Amino acid sequence: MSVLAPNGRTMNYPSTHFVESAGTVLFDLSTRQICLLHHISSNEYLLPKGRRNLGESRPDAAIRETREETGWTCRLSRVKMWTRCTLAVSEEESRVENVPRRVDGVVEPFMLTQRMLPAEKGKGVKIIWWFVGVVEEAVERGKGEEQFEAELLSFEAAVDRLTFPDGQGSRSSSHRHL
Repeated sequence: MSVLAPNGRTMNYPSTHFVESAGTVLFDLSTRQICLLHHISSNEYLLPKGRRNLGESRPDAAIRETREETGWTCRLSRVKMWTRCTLAVSEEESRVENVPRRVDGVVEPFMLTQRMLPAEKGKGVKIIWWFVGVVEEAVERGKGEEQFEAELLSFEAAVDRLTFPDGQGSRSSSHRHL
């Protein structure tokens, strides 16, 4: 059940009708490659992501899900990006215009994906926060989830293999932030 606000521009979803996920576009800087997950049974190529746990921050969820699915420990990269987020400012400076501004060296989601959930999943919306992740090379790779094969691919090959167009947008946008 979603509720359209009277202004006709705002949708409100109760907590039973949205799922919040976080993921990464995972880079191996030593090889200049991107990690994709090959979902074996469906033959789909995906970016690592998953549902956020109760009380877990979005960045922590992105790191955990990436490690669980790929086996690689990662850190979230500080990026240059355009954002509408306000900077941490004093109260006197708190009236910041709501326009995109360029910031450097931040760990923030660079992309948000919204997917409508099908009726068999209860209808509603799935929200995915995307971060730029970097493989922690000093940490030995663990075992990822069995339903996936993690593959490192060139930038161009990753674009060609991604199954969902929203993943292609996330991947291509993330490359500009490194």
